[in-house]
Amino acid sequence: MAKLRIGIIGAGGFAQTAHIANFERIPDVQIAALADTSEDVLRRVANRHQIPKVFTDYQQVLREDLDAVSVCLPNAYHAPVTVAALQAGKHVLCEKPMAVNALEAQTMVEAAKKAQKILMVAFQGRFSPEAMALKRIVERGRLGEIYFIEAGYERRRRMPSGKTWHTEKALSGGGALIDLGVHALDLAMWMMGFPKPKQALGSVLQKFASGAPGTKNDVEDFATAYVLLENGASIVLKASWASNIKQDRSTFEVIGTKGGATMGPLALYTQDDGQLLDVTPVITSTEDPNRLEIRHFVDCVRAGRQPIITPEQSLVTTRVVDAIYKSGQSGGAVAVTG
Repeated sequence: MAKLRIGIIGAGGFAQTAHIANFERIPDVQIAALADTSEDVLRRVANRHQIPKVFTDYQQVLREDLDAVSVCLPNAYHAPVTVAALQAGKHVLCEKPMAVNALEAQTMVEAAKKAQKILMVAFQGRFSPEAMALKRIVERGRLGEIYFIEAGYERRRRMPSGKTWHTEKALSGGGALIDLGVHALDLAMWMMGFPKPKQALGSVLQKFASGAPGTKNDVEDFATAYVLLENGASIVLKASWASNIKQDRSTFEVIGTKGGATMGPLALYTQDDGQLLDVTPVITSTEDPNRLEIRHFVDCVRAGRQPIITPEQSLVTTRVVDAIYKSGQSGGAVAVTG
């Protein structure tokens, strides 16, 4: 089997731990090129991982003979760099969120279609062993029609620290909602089978404005939303970088006509012959979701098939996030367009 040649655009910490480290673990995959604006970071990461070619201009990576690239950049660069990579004939794995707004996300979808290349957004939550097990249970109809999900990622005090782009809206597109909430939203929409969203009512707040010295902070640290879907189902979404809660927590609760479920740990709530039943499935897999995500992307590139995370799905998620932000500004419900 010929080696699959990968380029990495952006060499920050997450690119190193989630992308580079996991591509390296797959047989017959070579990380052939790396780009970052910092020459110091380039040298250090390339030496550590024996990456043969490094560039401070990502366009030079796209001129290399590569099969695919990972885009691991600040959110504002996801759309332009992904579109350029697709136009250069590369398959693309783009870190979440897809883009800072739906208009930019739409250009990515169109570019992937025109190039006939794979575009996958990195929502690794779908690859957690619990989430995959629950998805199989839902698809088998064990919970019946899913009509409500509550999902969220909340931190007590874990604002982005150090010199970071995450708190600068021009680079990030937003704060806790687009950073953490988008994961919960994607997982909920996927678990429901991506029904069409109708409208969103959101609250988007900044209550802990302090940041690292010399850094800008003009994004929210707390967001909640109620998302109504056209089939009558609904999603309650929560995301925070800082809240006065007991401890960091993730929430994922599913309610269906035949049963319900929660994750963390996975448990099912149903009934049989009039008897209420609580069932705790045994999850034997301990594989890292990031590793499974990278492996899935590689398998799809090699087989020429669409990944389980399609660009059209990620576009829908971005449209919902847009509506939540608009609702937070207006104070009323906002239609999800598109």
